[in-house]
Amino acid sequence: MLRTVTWAATLVTPMVLGAAALVPAYMNHDAAWYLHMAGVWLDGGTLYRDVIDTNPPLIVFASAVPVWIARGFHLSEPSVFQVWIFALGAICTALAIPPIRRAWESESSRLLMGMALAFALFPFVKGDFGQREHLAAILTAPFVFEACAWAAGHAATRRADVCTGTIAGLGFALKPHFLLGWLAVEASLMLMRPRARSWARPGAVAVAVSIVIYGVIVLAFVPQYLANARDVAAVYGGLNEPLSVVMRVAELRVWAVAILALLPLLRRSTPRAPSLVLFAAATGFLAAALLQFKGWGYHLYPFRVFVLLYFAAVVNALVGVAAARVGFVRGGRAVTAVALVLVSMWSVRAVAHSRRSAGTGPVAWMVGLLEGQGPDSSIAMLSMRYLIFPAFPSVNYAHATWVLRHHSLWFLPGLYVQELQRPSGDAATFRPLPAMPPLERKYFEEIVDDLCARPPRILVVELPVRGPPGRRSLDLLAYYAQDARVARLIAAYTPIDRNGPFVAYSRGSDASCGNGPRLASAD
Repeated sequence: MLRTVTWAATLVTPMVLGAAALVPAYMNHDAAWYLHMAGVWLDGGTLYRDVIDTNPPLIVFASAVPVWIARGFHLSEPSVFQVWIFALGAICTALAIPPIRRAWESESSRLLMGMALAFALFPFVKGDFGQREHLAAILTAPFVFEACAWAAGHAATRRADVCTGTIAGLGFALKPHFLLGWLAVEASLMLMRPRARSWARPGAVAVAVSIVIYGVIVLAFVPQYLANARDVAAVYGGLNEPLSVVMRVAELRVWAVAILALLPLLRRSTPRAPSLVLFAAATGFLAAALLQFKGWGYHLYPFRVFVLLYFAAVVNALVGVAAARVGFVRGGRAVTAVALVLVSMWSVRAVAHSRRSAGTGPVAWMVGLLEGQGPDSSIAMLSMRYLIFPAFPSVNYAHATWVLRHHSLWFLPGLYVQELQRPSGDAATFRPLPAMPPLERKYFEEIVDDLCARPPRILVVELPVRGPPGRRSLDLLAYYAQDARVARLIAAYTPIDRNGPFVAYSRGSDASCGNGPRLASAD
């Protein structure tokens, strides 16, 4: 009985505190966009044509489940989504407990690892709850712990291994970069047990099969993604941080400390195998984050999860060695108790911050604007620095119509990377229509066509920024007003409010693109 209560307290406490921090907060902006994409798809729209994104479609498929449930039971999509992700996290935490029990010998070590996992997947994620990186960490954690148990000589049953491998395959497939996490785990197993054919174990095969099946589904049913991916590859790199910035991220220093922590584990008297697997997983996900890094901290979340678990494993290994010498830490009970107190304190602080910030900021402002327009509110936002935020999740909470097929002007930073970084001058100039390359012209026309097809009741525009390289942006109204139809449309809008860098305009009764010539140059 005491053992059950202890496990329940260790796992449930971080989960409950994570939920308490989640409830008053708005959902993540990217997660909100994928709910919108899933809704368009469920309504019969074509992905990467009627609604366009830079990522592969698996995240849309995953987001379709809560959308379908919410529609069927007339519930709030953001709320159902949060419950859906929370349930996935709880299920995968439960799946990770058996390999944790096989990989670590003492009960206190198992408790510490279980608590570290529950903390990492729930309160530790904070505002990135539901991001693709959060999902990747949730879905791959049981597989990584099964690899820990296998490395320690306690392999799972075939059924359990296939189950965790199949789920992990979906996690690794969410982004191509995440495959580096899988490859790093497999490489660590091959190095530790080179003759054991680790690559042939059921879990590893299940990961590969899961990824292949997903690839076939994309080729067969979402072929538009491939053409979209080619366009994305041509411009999306413009958002990447320069190498000088990437090399200064704090996580690289954490990784260096993790390498130093390996030194005590090199002694054969320590239970090092699980720690080495977790270090490999953290390293693979760190490489994945740096490869795609655009200054957004959530890219580093899977690394943070597995490096936290790695340090917990290191503590377990060192406590196990010291147990015979220091009676206070015998069995690690004191260490586990202290860790639970620290986790609870950190989580309570996150709950307090979430409640203080609830209902404030640009999302609350935009939700108020949209709700003030009545049940038929519609919106478009032109932004190239803040991109998707705060249009999403505002659209989801206000039940407004998003009139664009893109979530933002994500392509402009890549198309104008040289102009934005030019050392001289304080303004970034845009190309006139005749000088636009084909890809820029294509994206330009898509935005113009969407605005003209469904003029939004609210148009939010990010103000242009003049300043040093890397901080400036285009005058977006002037950029799109090169088309005579958009110039005619914009003239019917009146500014009604401002919040930070955003100006909101309200549509007049005569707002229309008219029948002007397509893409007629203003000059």
